[in-house]
Amino acid sequence: MSELRPRSFKPVVELHAFMQGPRMHVAAVLENTFTYEVYSLGIVGQERIMKFGKRNGLKAIMYALRAVGLDLLSEVAQEVLEAVRAL
Repeated sequence: MSELRPRSFKPVVELHAFMQGPRMHVAAVLENTFTYEVYSLGIVGQERIMKFGKRNGLKAIMYALRAVGLDLLSEVAQEVLEAVRAL
């Protein structure tokens, strides 16, 4: 192995390299992580970060709710999504 250290602004090691935000990106990553992450995040010491806001879709909202222990029906999650978009 080379003793060269990768630069911090390179996509593989940059802090936000695995941050997903727009609705299609979040939905795609949740469906198949290799859509936008071509290798395991742990290989480069990163973790997945999902940004949530007005532009997210139902899959992203349901993922966020499950992450905090709430497994809601899609109809209820849709109401949460509408509330987020109204902010």
